[in-house]
Amino acid sequence: IPPAGRATTRPRPGRFPGERPGGETRESGRRGRRRRRGSRDLPAAGFAGKKGALKWPAKGVVEAGVGVEEDEVYGARRQRKGWDIRARFLAEVTAIAEGTVAHVGWMRGYGNVLVVDHGDGYLTIHAHLARAEKGVGDRVAAGDLVAYVGDTASSKGPFLYFEIRHRGRPLDPAEWLERK
Repeated sequence: IPPAGRATTRPRPGRFPGERPGGETRESGRRGRRRRRGSRDLPAAGFAGKKGALKWPAKGVVEAGVGVEEDEVYGARRQRKGWDIRARFLAEVTAIAEGTVAHVGWMRGYGNVLVVDHGDGYLTIHAHLARAEKGVGDRVAAGDLVAYVGDTASSKGPFLYFEIRHRGRPLDPAEWLERK
């Protein structure tokens, strides 16, 4: 039950729980607003300065990348905003950079999801997880175990859906992660 005077709402399509308009989260706050006690924004160079040098979130092969995709069964076209990384069931999922866990829970179409707020409007989204090892508000460092690969809400078997967002806009992980 929500506190008096507060309505419960679902996030708008395309927005993850905890993400506000403009891509900010409750943890990072927005300019001109107070942040939750104990949360800190990373300097812009903290995440943005690591472009092209971030470690992969899981060992595996990119099965589907960013771009337009056509459904083989229904023929519908849709815009892919992240990567499907084929990995073994229960493979470790790690944080790609320092941040704070902003959301852990179930989302229709994504299964078990973990969202990390890296500050300055940068988020990473990890979906189809077997289970999460971190909870909301936990601080993580690059390389920390955050979850395990699963197949929740997936008809393709075990894989990790991985997405990077900046102020609500999806970014291509190929530009951010180190080359294999």
